[in-house]
Amino acid sequence: MFDVTDRNSFQSVTRFFEESSKFSVEHVQRILVATKIDQIDKRQVSFEEAKELADHLGIPYIETSAKNNINIDEAVQILARNVELNWTLIEEEMSTLRKAHQSQYKANARRCIVM
Repeated sequence: MFDVTDRNSFQSVTRFFEESSKFSVEHVQRILVATKIDQIDKRQVSFEEAKELADHLGIPYIETSAKNNINIDEAVQILARNVELNWTLIEEEMSTLRKAHQSQYKANARRCIVM
């Protein structure tokens, strides 16, 4: 999510995307949401520039305005629909992670000595 009236927030998107990728499952669903599109005179990031970044990251892009209630429900629906479409893959990845963490916990538990 970034504010179209704040170029710095847009420039942080790639860094946040890369950081979140380190700590998430492969099929985690993301969407790039632009906010404050109602502030046309203060806009610093164009639709085309943001769409290009979203395409590069391989995620959907939508522009919103909470003030004018533009595309708020649609943004949530896109994300929910993508989660639903990929739920089986996400669930399998989460199950694998849980099993890995359980075995890691058990391995570490055997190393614990109480004196």
